[in-house]
Amino acid sequence: MKPRRAPQVAAVADAGKPVVARNTLYTDFAQGRFATKEFEVLTITEAARARLAQMLKQRDALEDIAVRFVYEGQGIALQYNSERTGDTTFQHEGRTVLLLDAKVSELLAENTLDLEGTKLKLQPPKESK
Repeated sequence: MKPRRAPQVAAVADAGKPVVARNTLYTDFAQGRFATKEFEVLTITEAARARLAQMLKQRDALEDIAVRFVYEGQGIALQYNSERTGDTTFQHEGRTVLLLDAKVSELLAENTLDLEGTKLKLQPPKESK
């Protein structure tokens, strides 16, 4: 059977600290048993969360709208969208600023979203020694 994603993950951090979201995959086995695999979805810095909040404010986005990373072709694009069941959410000062669906969560596993100048930048995971 195909793995299922946990219902929803919300990532909230203390001010100034990066957020690391974790999610769990569930696999159904023949007699209703489950195996789980927890993985790191994405780390997002305080500066990146603040920039996302600023982007939403500049667009006069309603409170239920956030930035969504979507997979398009061979890359990740930004859209303004509302939260869906199963999304991983990231918050800044009480507002949801970033949404990831299950597919994008897996694609961005262990990456870090940071700010470089005024631009958001995805940094791949550092190789462990």
